[in-house]
Amino acid sequence: MMTRMARMEQVILNEIECPVCYEHMSRPIILCRSGHNLCHNCKKCISKCPVCKEKFITNNLALEAITDKIKLLQSAITQPGKHRSPYDLLDENRTKLVFAEEVSRLILREIKCKFCLKYYFSPIYFCVNGHSTCKDCKMCATCLSLATSGRNFALETIVRSAEYPCQYRNFGCASILTLPQIQHEEVCEYRPVRCPLFDSTGVTCLWTGVREDFRTHVTHEHVACNVHEGTVINLNIMYTSNTVIFALSKMFVMSILIKNGAVFYRLNLEGPFDDLNKYKCKHVLLSDDNVITTFVFSPSPKWIEFSGGIFMDCVASTLILNVSIHNT
Repeated sequence: MMTRMARMEQVILNEIECPVCYEHMSRPIILCRSGHNLCHNCKKCISKCPVCKEKFITNNLALEAITDKIKLLQSAITQPGKHRSPYDLLDENRTKLVFAEEVSRLILREIKCKFCLKYYFSPIYFCVNGHSTCKDCKMCATCLSLATSGRNFALETIVRSAEYPCQYRNFGCASILTLPQIQHEEVCEYRPVRCPLFDSTGVTCLWTGVREDFRTHVTHEHVACNVHEGTVINLNIMYTSNTVIFALSKMFVMSILIKNGAVFYRLNLEGPFDDLNKYKCKHVLLSDDNVITTFVFSPSPKWIEFSGGIFMDCVASTLILNVSIHNT
């Protein structure tokens, strides 16, 4: 992490170097029509961009914000000395990590469109007031001005070099992400989730927490719910019920609903939607040990209705649903 932070810091310092005086720029940072930057001191003596000869039109607000944060990081770090204890070094490293994450999150805020709510990758344009703009929406989400044709090259370079710890790190996720991987946070297994039984029959639950705490939650708060370990389960489906199944390092919720003489069934995977097709569930419906029907499908949040006739014509004392779950 320290190496990654140092690399990102160096990239930012390179990008805020003025092309004329070679000093690190500070607010205000002037931006030309084509997207090149200049420090405000040199701008007093130069009317056109020294790189492309275009006019200067606005400030690079995103780069100014990032620069402020980097300079705050540098000022917070103790300068090397002869009498530094191990505790000084530990505090310094902690400070660096905190600021590195703040810089990463600041970059993400600067490049997330308030219209489409997506992160915009290269090319990154800017409006006449200096805000970064989404290449797809073509309008500034901050001041509603139209985007110019100029690109914020410095911000593009910083975005490519930056790496971001998952925002659910404090919950246990150790992932370090580049911007193309940032969508990971939407499906991170450590992100807080609501109780998987919230929409199950006979359950009203507003609990929210991390997935690993659900086992404790269901044991203490949903005592009527069955809890099963393993890939094979036999369940009497003559009654409405909910069953949580821990299998294959995943959590499944199986619900049976008896309504108006019909039986509705659902077996859902608690996890990313894209993982549903990674599992198959074989179901065998038995009446007094005689197989009535067999069917196979992937987990799904949708309810399935069994044929009502199966249950109206059945005189068995029990109906058993045998479910076996396996990877595809």
